[in-house]
Amino acid sequence: SGLKKSKIKVSLFVEPNLEMVRLSQALGVDAIEIHTGRFAIATQQKQPTIQKELCKIEKATTKALELGLKIHAGHGLDYENIRLLVDFKSVFKSIEEYNIGHSIVCRATMVGLESAVREMLSLIQSP
Repeated sequence: SGLKKSKIKVSLFVEPNLEMVRLSQALGVDAIEIHTGRFAIATQQKQPTIQKELCKIEKATTKALELGLKIHAGHGLDYENIRLLVDFKSVFKSIEEYNIGHSIVCRATMVGLESAVREMLSLIQSP
């Protein structure tokens, strides 16, 4: 309420479940950032739950779109798992922002920041 009056955008970091998305909309936030940590861990450990985690993220993204929320995603995303997320379903094209800072900074120590960012953008934007 006070934030809205001051034209400050509000985003909540939420688990990828429908109840969290609904509550976010009920609170009147502008956006949500869907927690991708369990997906990231599943990909790093080659766990069979990768598809299950992708489906959770997809359902949360679809519900957020239906409710008019802007969608961001992040936590544990890197150069190896981002394509799995981006390619999973067309609904992921609706994610406006991926928070991938740690992975990009780590890569930048080897190739420079500009190259690291370009590499990540090409992974996210390629068909």
